[in-house]
Amino acid sequence: MILSKTSEPLLMLVTDRHVVDSRFDLLQKIDAAVRGGVNLVQIRENDLPDKDLEDLCKDVKNLVDGDALAIINGRIDLALSGYLDGVHLPEKHALSDKEKMLFQSELFCSGSCHDLNRALELYAIGVDALIVGTMFETASHPGKSPEGPALIQEIKNRVDCSILGIGGITEKNVSKVLDAGGNGVAVIRGILGSSDPEHSARQIKNKLYEAMGKSND
Repeated sequence: MILSKTSEPLLMLVTDRHVVDSRFDLLQKIDAAVRGGVNLVQIRENDLPDKDLEDLCKDVKNLVDGDALAIINGRIDLALSGYLDGVHLPEKHALSDKEKMLFQSELFCSGSCHDLNRALELYAIGVDALIVGTMFETASHPGKSPEGPALIQEIKNRVDCSILGIGGITEKNVSKVLDAGGNGVAVIRGILGSSDPEHSARQIKNKLYEAMGKSND
């Protein structure tokens, strides 16, 4: 499965097991979200013990394989292990020489940025997608002043890769992200916190298609 900024809009689900009731619930909601249109799942459970995190990665990959890409936040060692589709580089993550092997592989790579300089740094090392923001006020970062879609506008003419907005994303504001030049969005609570994650993902995906002037056939 290959994703690009010229294909369907990108909808990334970022995991947070603290939002759900159990590990089983997390996997059920990931499965439902992918049915609803999520095509990227970022496993962000950095406080899990290594063995538990590795097991979760394998379970998520088996669950979504062929329908979405499963990538891991920060753990390039796990991304290079052979059973994931890629990695997400968190803010301020610098690559070691060993980690640069990633960019000689077929793995998908995204990275977080909150300003233009970080976006250009990530683009220079060859990421496939930039995860930009905080776009809107969000419970994940209470009290933080969001950069907003204006940051995407600042970045979009300087890079040639996918741009996803993150932070406070709902079906009501995804069009603002795409109007600013984004190719998709990344969501946590808007899907995982829903009692019907498949429906919530589908609603967001449909709004993305509408903003792109396409239909979700």
